[in-house]
Amino acid sequence: MKKFTSRYIAILMAGFLMCSSAELLPNQISTSLTAHAYDMVNGTDGLQYHVYDDYAVVVKATEEKIWVVIPDEFQKEDGTVVPVTEIASRAFEGEKTITDLILGANVIRIGAAAFANCTNLATATFNEGLEEIGQQAFDGCGFEEITLPTTLKEIFWAFPNSPNLRSVNFLGGNELVIRNSSFALCKALETVTMGDGVAEIGENCFTQCSNLKTVQLSPTLKTLGAYAFRGCALEQVKIPDSVETIGEYAFSQCNLTKVTLHEGLKIIKADAFYSNTSLTEITIPSTVEEIGSDTFQDNKNLESITFLGMNTVLYSLRLPETTLIRGYEGSTAQAYAEKNGNSFEVISSNLEPEPPTDTIDILLGDVNDDKKINAEDASNILIAAALIGAGNDSGLTPEQIKSADVNHDDSVNASDASLVLAYAAYIGAGGNISSEEYFASAE
Repeated sequence: MKKFTSRYIAILMAGFLMCSSAELLPNQISTSLTAHAYDMVNGTDGLQYHVYDDYAVVVKATEEKIWVVIPDEFQKEDGTVVPVTEIASRAFEGEKTITDLILGANVIRIGAAAFANCTNLATATFNEGLEEIGQQAFDGCGFEEITLPTTLKEIFWAFPNSPNLRSVNFLGGNELVIRNSSFALCKALETVTMGDGVAEIGENCFTQCSNLKTVQLSPTLKTLGAYAFRGCALEQVKIPDSVETIGEYAFSQCNLTKVTLHEGLKIIKADAFYSNTSLTEITIPSTVEEIGSDTFQDNKNLESITFLGMNTVLYSLRLPETTLIRGYEGSTAQAYAEKNGNSFEVISSNLEPEPPTDTIDILLGDVNDDKKINAEDASNILIAAALIGAGNDSGLTPEQIKSADVNHDDSVNASDASLVLAYAAYIGAGGNISSEEYFASAE
């Protein structure tokens, strides 16, 4: 087994220290609480507020809560009304009775550890307008599904250790940065979907999400951080052409059988695809300038690797001796093969390098491409329909749009979702005709 790098050990140690510390790291979400004078007021709704001149902050509950409903506004004693814009750090930390959270329309920030260890908190409605979720805000909560709004700009270590979380939907739309460890150790997580607008996935974001099989990356994503998907159950991944850097160990110890890389990618850092023993082939785009050391170590069944660039800098990739290297005459790929004893095959110099293309078998109604048609697909269709209705991009790829339009009316809408739910119920009751036949009969 490969030894951990000192960098990874440092990351883990930092995480353990942060988890065990009584003090959270400095967090910009809570700085406004001390910006100027406030009145501390117990509201009639069982919540305590810090009330400032032009906004109010929820600081804790004054009575046991099952439902936490954050209001849009707070009325002062003089009758003036101010928006409720924040939930303070640790406001509801450890409150085991809370099961549901509804945020008011004016909430911009959720403070650090605001709902940490609220183990029975199972549902949350996040408002459009929410911009920041602080560190450990929902650490260890009981969510099964999370949908995050288009206005969100930043989350940091926000939902780690959520034992029941199965699905995360980022609606995107605001250059969202998903910072370090935001969903680390969510062992039940199976599906992650990202719409337009996600810019960065930070270090360890989904590390050790051991059941995470399906990830749709945002078409605007630029950076995949170190260890981002380490130890996940991913079998296939498509890296968007917007991505410039894949961090070290980003997809290490996954179950990848297929990796699609596009022109535009520049840097693949060390160990990025370490220990994917089911991966048999991969094509490196011409735009890749550098591939770090040990990138393909322990990929024991890698049969071939094709380099479309002439001058890609190659360190010790740790390819199996049996791996066939393909590339252009006189390329760095040829030099690497000759130096390391791999067989080399020249690809035609008359052909311009092209990005890899995918041959995709589209299953009608299977929007998330998990080879099943169920309520999750219907949910994805409804989210896309809502985005379209609001004048935004659907967040779906062309293939997903084709799969979602089950009634073939050239639009993605609630009718499609209804048909998908009906078919899922039909299959659940023992039906056996294909989705294509079922949806055709319904047209």
